Amino acid sequence: MDFLDEVLTFDERAFEEGYKRGRQIAQEVISKESFDEGFKNGKNIAKEVSMIKSYSNTLQSTNQRVQKVQQEIAQLEVNSQQSPEAIKEAVYKLRSLYKHLVSLLKVHTTIVTDPELY
Repeated sequence: MDFLDEVLTFDERAFEEGYKRGRQIAQEVISKESFDEGFKNGKNIAKEVSMIKSYSNTLQSTNQRVQKVQQEIAQLEVNSQQSPEAIKEAVYKLRSLYKHLVSLLKVHTTIVTDPELY
């Protein structure tokens, strides 16, 4: 390869090297951002699960339907050892049971700031 060919291919090689380096940096950044987002979402799900289970455990009711829902909530397992699909199903079921529990207790859960709406 003579000097002229080297000059002509320099641009191509620089572009390829820059592309490879840019791609490597992008993958590192995306990987870190994905991990951070997953951690944040996992933390939010854990907070939600613990709030629902704690709320259910603190209730004392003689209503058998309420007690049955409380038992279902207590028996439902959500942990990091499960597959993502199983966690998603368990969280959906837990949310459903919580809504059912609240409806059985006839608790008003809507937050309204405007007194005219009452």
